[in-house]
Amino acid sequence: MSVDGEVVHVLAAHPTPPVFDGDEDRNGKRNHDEIRFWSDYVDGADYIYDDAGVTGGLEDGARFVILGDYNADPFDGDSFDGAINQLLDHALIQGSATDDAITPDGPGGAEQAGSGVNADHIGDPSFDTGDFGFNSADPANDVAPGNLRVDYVLPSAAGLAYFDGGVFWPDSGDADFALTSFPTSDHRLVYADLKITDQDRRSVDELDADDAMLGDDVIPDDVLIAGTRLGGLSGITYNPLTGTYIAVSDDRDAGDIDLSDGALDAGDVTVLGTTALTLADGTTLDAITPDPEGIALAPNGTLYISSERDSDGNPAIYTFGLDGVQIGALPVADKFLPDAGGTQGVRNNLGFESLTISPDQTMLWTATESALVQDGDTSDLENGAAARIVKYDVATGAAVAEYIYEVDPIATAPTPADGFADSGLVELLAIDNQGTLLALERSFSVGAEDRGYTGKLYLV
Repeated sequence: MSVDGEVVHVLAAHPTPPVFDGDEDRNGKRNHDEIRFWSDYVDGADYIYDDAGVTGGLEDGARFVILGDYNADPFDGDSFDGAINQLLDHALIQGSATDDAITPDGPGGAEQAGSGVNADHIGDPSFDTGDFGFNSADPANDVAPGNLRVDYVLPSAAGLAYFDGGVFWPDSGDADFALTSFPTSDHRLVYADLKITDQDRRSVDELDADDAMLGDDVIPDDVLIAGTRLGGLSGITYNPLTGTYIAVSDDRDAGDIDLSDGALDAGDVTVLGTTALTLADGTTLDAITPDPEGIALAPNGTLYISSERDSDGNPAIYTFGLDGVQIGALPVADKFLPDAGGTQGVRNNLGFESLTISPDQTMLWTATESALVQDGDTSDLENGAAARIVKYDVATGAAVAEYIYEVDPIATAPTPADGFADSGLVELLAIDNQGTLLALERSFSVGAEDRGYTGKLYLV
């Protein structure tokens, strides 16, 4: 179909229910392979052909929406071998088994989930789209298979932005609850609010001259701002309301960068002022000895600042007002916090180095610079390391997803051979609303002539 002059492919299907068979599970396997068809189709698999003999699925970068009752729940029910995860985990599809930022939900599913067989389900009940275990003899205790997520609206990762969605399953106090009550349909309406966007995913090979470096400007190392020497800048973000940039170091500095002529030249950077970051009680942030690294600005004026450590050695993401006074902090899972025995958590100076916010300002991303202790070793000359990217929902402040990022091995041997060297993920930049991140890695070795910096596009 055509939307605003752009083609959006509607991929609708109703795969076989994975039940009503025997021990061989033929219907379950049929359901799995019917779902697999769409996974192969969006990949452009050449075994697919139409009535005219044309082979292959969708072209690269095509916009599409996968719709329908797929009779498969990512966690519960009778589907075979995680059938629906072939779509939910696909790199070209905006889908997730757990991420509420791109998953339609409704209050009724959660309210109705605590009865009978539903009590043993492990999926988020707010994502459920059907009530298949209604027990007319005992309505308070559902029988198998119970409430499941089986109905989907899954947009392509390229060319479509997901803004909102829902499942029409009101709670029992809502006047419309009767519309979902037995004996009406056991399925619930699922919808998603999407928008055409030109923010398609790109590979590094597709970057062209328009993406080239604009230039540079050098600020002398003896510049003082209100008595504070300017330096140690570790992160920068743009404030569209004032047209200025905010950088973070041991202090927070604001400045103007003139790119009006399309280039960054000497004298284009003007430092406008500095503001000390303070705790709510007025004491300086030094009281908790943080190591500020990344910075991002939300539309409500909240500044997010990541720290590799605090006085307890823990990584953190603090929130501040534009006046520099701390508002609070985002929750950080225990797995990131170092323990007394040194068996888990971030390593010293390898915590939350990066911070970025999506263009629609709904998602905040940070990452560890290198591997957590429990995730393995840091990089060496032969092997890389497994850093973790964490995705936060700006509206709720909750961490909603994690991804492994493979840090490259150290690029150059140090001199002497036992000298210090490391390789780490030091910055992220969200370049669209579909989870495409531009990642910057640093490889440093004592005695090496050059510090290595590598850029990557990372799709999550």
